[in-house]
Amino acid sequence: MHQAGLVACQPRKRARTTIPAQDLHHRPDLVKRNFTANKPGQKWVGDITYIPTWEGFTYLATVMDCYSKKIIGYAIAGNMRTRLVAEALHMAVRNCPVTRGETVFHSDRGSQYTSADYAEIMNTYGIRASVGRIGSCYDNAAAESFNATCKKEVVNRKIYPTRKHAIKDVTAWIEQLLQSETTPLSARVPHTQPRPPRMEPTPESSLEIPFFSSVHKTHSTPMRPRPM
Repeated sequence: MHQAGLVACQPRKRARTTIPAQDLHHRPDLVKRNFTANKPGQKWVGDITYIPTWEGFTYLATVMDCYSKKIIGYAIAGNMRTRLVAEALHMAVRNCPVTRGETVFHSDRGSQYTSADYAEIMNTYGIRASVGRIGSCYDNAAAESFNATCKKEVVNRKIYPTRKHAIKDVTAWIEQLLQSETTPLSARVPHTQPRPPRMEPTPESSLEIPFFSSVHKTHSTPMRPRPM
């Protein structure tokens, strides 16, 4: 290549736009896959999911309360910057009480959640940061489960030509969950009807019915001889 005067194409250096938090390496997992809580605002989980459109991806960030299993904060936009997850957290704080030094927010190790700007916002509210292990989706299974439900119930059933269509449709679905008094199956499987109560057997229903009684008898008419 040198003799022929050829030079290899080199990739450009990527600009570092997200600065990780200083305590990232020492940030613990305070949830330990226990997605239950004793009261609202005690334990939150959050995640980001992708929504495909013809214009490109739209990104949905959510915050779920582990006590009510409801989405208490969300944000949806055409980018995946730290501002997206910050808006979801601000909405969660407005909708659910926060106990300083006690409320835990758990997420994966995405650059948005582990950025210094996001850590500063959590410190302002007194929220304790918690992260799962690298490459383990089970450490944030509650948030991942809601994203899967959103894909099955809404996203995968339609084709969005624009980001505006996707934002309008997904927002309406989430708002319907927020306005409902009770969310079926802990908000992870919406639109599912509750299982009817089990009926105890009665003496009449426990009697054995003879097989021949359930057979429908058919009466055949004798065939008349055809005229010659």
